[in-house]
Amino acid sequence: MVGAVALVLSGSSIAHAHSDTGLMAIDATSVATSAGAPGELTVQVRITFGNDGDPAAGAVATATATEAGGAVAAPVTLADAGGGTYSGSMLLPTHGSWTVRVDSTNPVASAEQTVEVAPPPSTTSTTSTTDSEPTASTEESASSTSSKSSDNTTTVVVVAIAALLVAAALTTWLVLRTRNAS
Repeated sequence: MVGAVALVLSGSSIAHAHSDTGLMAIDATSVATSAGAPGELTVQVRITFGNDGDPAAGAVATATATEAGGAVAAPVTLADAGGGTYSGSMLLPTHGSWTVRVDSTNPVASAEQTVEVAPPPSTTSTTSTTDSEPTASTEESASSTSSKSSDNTTTVVVVAIAALLVAAALTTWLVLRTRNAS
């Protein structure tokens, strides 16, 4: 009993141990590059201890990627960014669907995510070697014609309304004049 009282009075606490297993959340973001170049994949994970959710400092996290057709990217050890976060980049040699897997030790954890590496944008272009003056594209011409047609229609409607108003005013004036003359 004296030992228990001494432990309480000394302010000691029981050591809190982390588990050997952990939890991992993965975020892999792919970026396609220029024609013929591989896609760069940025991988970030957050690792916590399974028993208490504390960030896992000092873990060793390795990312691997396998393409649906069987191609494999070189594994990458992720750098400790602090607070249980680990990140790194890897090159994926082809576009397509890739499964990214990250495994860690101390604590043991793993996670997978599928990413799509988009093919690079098309770089085809056309050039013209004529000596004529540049002309508006068909779309611009159609838009310009439509705009002119709309302007003409508006003008005709306004003139017609003005003519009707003048005719109504003239008719009213003639009717009133005829009544006054009688």
